[in-house]
Amino acid sequence: MLRKIRIVIRYLFIILIFIQTSCHSEKVNQDSSTQVNLPVTINLSEIINSPQKNFNLSSIAESIEYIRLETCKESILDNILTIVPIDVGYLIVDNTESIFLFDQDGRFNWRINNKGRGPTEYFELSLPIGIDTAENEIIIPDNKELDIYDFAGNYERKVILQFKVSGAYVHPSGSYVLWRTSPFENTIAYITDREGKILKQIKNYNQSERLNESGIQKKQAISQVEIYKDGIFLSNKDTIWYLDGSLKLIPWFIINSKVKGFDDRYYTFGFDVLNDSTIGIFQFMKKEYYLYNVNTHEVSVIYDGIKDDIDNFSPVNPWSGNGYYLISAIPPLTMINNKSNISKISSLNNIVQLIKEDDNPVIRKIKLR
Repeated sequence: MLRKIRIVIRYLFIILIFIQTSCHSEKVNQDSSTQVNLPVTINLSEIINSPQKNFNLSSIAESIEYIRLETCKESILDNILTIVPIDVGYLIVDNTESIFLFDQDGRFNWRINNKGRGPTEYFELSLPIGIDTAENEIIIPDNKELDIYDFAGNYERKVILQFKVSGAYVHPSGSYVLWRTSPFENTIAYITDREGKILKQIKNYNQSERLNESGIQKKQAISQVEIYKDGIFLSNKDTIWYLDGSLKLIPWFIINSKVKGFDDRYYTFGFDVLNDSTIGIFQFMKKEYYLYNVNTHEVSVIYDGIKDDIDNFSPVNPWSGNGYYLISAIPPLTMINNKSNISKISSLNNIVQLIKEDDNPVIRKIKLR
């Protein structure tokens, strides 16, 4: 009799644990789905064929700031490739493979141009460069090496890698996310520590369905890595993943890239996440850029950029954002040619009255909502 009672109690105990575990799991799922409804599925055919909505800068911009970059013999910029905001100012890379630092007010601080084959030089500067805000370091991808500089422009060290790198990002955890652009590699990104030791490899799933039996390319999504606020997005095949604090990949967007009406054709696309509700998608086949609101499902086609309805100035390129800001450089000739269109109450109006054709560009920094 006592044995039977013990057996019943044991089963009751197991059932109670099962019920508690099930309830806990359901609650977590309910909480997470309430907070974030992920992943979001986006059908490219629907976007491309949907009615188009006008999209103005004021719908995503909170404010605009203009920074006039100092022009002197040492600071003359060639064609600007990228602008990276950091705490002490703006890092700018131009097509001479030089890195410039201008402070928050646009004053020139220093220039790095160490192209060469020496031990403290870089042979081939690749983009993007990584910014380690915790260590105040600049990480320059250089073939199978990383060249590390501090925020004062001083060379610090070289990290030797076991693989070729096309671009560098620094994860909030302090790990490096090193990206590879080749579609024929098994790995599209490596996650390493600050000394180059591999912690994790992200497999390239774009290879699995490259050609069908008729030789037609099926999956043409381009692997891509993008900084967004304090995290990193990474696209692989038709999924855009978010790399969280524990270096776990969370599916954020599922992109259905199938061409409507065709069983064996898929769109090729690139992406930018502007803010929590707006994703930009560049469709290479049609050479068009779309802004898609994941909440309202409204679609806008962007041909020359987002219309600036705040200062009535030149359109804004939407692919230069980081979740907090859209940052771009405006050539002086563009400013001079558009002088009559600029709002008289805009802070840009004061700048454009003084600018000369051979001056450095002006940074347009747009704070996103």
